[in-house]
Amino acid sequence: MRKTGHMSVGQGVLMLLFPPKCVGCGELMPLKDGMTHVFCPFCRTKWEASRLDPQERILSWDDSVCGLVSVVGYTSGKAEGIPERLIYHLKHKDESRVFKYAAREMWPLLCDILQTRDASQENILITYPPRRRSALVKEGFDQARRLAEALSKLSGWPVETLLERTLSGRRAQKKLNAEARAENAVKAYRISRDVVELSNTTVILVDDLYTTGATLRTCADLLIETGAARVILATLGRTKHHSG
Repeated sequence: MRKTGHMSVGQGVLMLLFPPKCVGCGELMPLKDGMTHVFCPFCRTKWEASRLDPQERILSWDDSVCGLVSVVGYTSGKAEGIPERLIYHLKHKDESRVFKYAAREMWPLLCDILQTRDASQENILITYPPRRRSALVKEGFDQARRLAEALSKLSGWPVETLLERTLSGRRAQKKLNAEARAENAVKAYRISRDVVELSNTTVILVDDLYTTGATLRTCADLLIETGAARVILATLGRTKHHSG
């Protein structure tokens, strides 16, 4: 695993010009806390309380898709919740310290599932479902890619763009019901033309949020059809009324 470095001079200057704020309540945070924490002590307590129960953080799947790991429960439409605010931040604000924090939260669960499935010594790649082009243009970044890159820096596992959007994948998943999400996801993704070989590889498929699972299931199936030995689904949040 790669070690995280100290704050660079450039990062220090940016922190002085733009002091870090708590993602939960918006209050200014001390500079010494800003690089390692994204919450003030009060909001951090709420974040800890939002963690899924230990037995729910890793859900079993099947032989090829060997599990889903998630850190916290998420409630759709709950704008004031701490997990909901953090995931909103990931989607709309390209702030590296927040992606690093999310990656650190997900990392222990990934280590646990790899050890449990005897996959820790296999070839491991990280990938992600690409964002819609219209959302990418609007926001200027892909939150799933940023999260995958943060996990890559933390773990040392390479991140590869193994999936791509099709021209059919223009509808936003959040506006669809479960059945329509599944249908839309099948049309929306394909394996990247540059991908040739995935045999003997465990692929960690990363996204910020698991809602119905339509996107991740579709992408996992594509990876397995292309030869991946197994796929692990990894998200920061999981919508509470869906368990797998």
